[in-house]
Amino acid sequence: MARLGTGQILEQIRRPNWSKYTNDGLIASTAQLEGLILVTKERRLQNQARALGIDVWGWPKFSQHLLTLAA
Repeated sequence: MARLGTGQILEQIRRPNWSKYTNDGLIASTAQLEGLILVTKERRLQNQARALGIDVWGWPKFSQHLLTLAA
């Protein structure tokens, strides 16, 4: 379930194409509000989220983390 917080992150992520990037904005907003790590393969979302101070992992780092949990 997505949480908007103040909505500022949603607006910054989904700009300039709100219909295409609304889901990305909701995911990033929720991660920031809950203090969670955002995991995504999408470079655009990674770069924008990092610029907004959200902790972001790409797929390789997440995969490596899963392997350490399995060990």
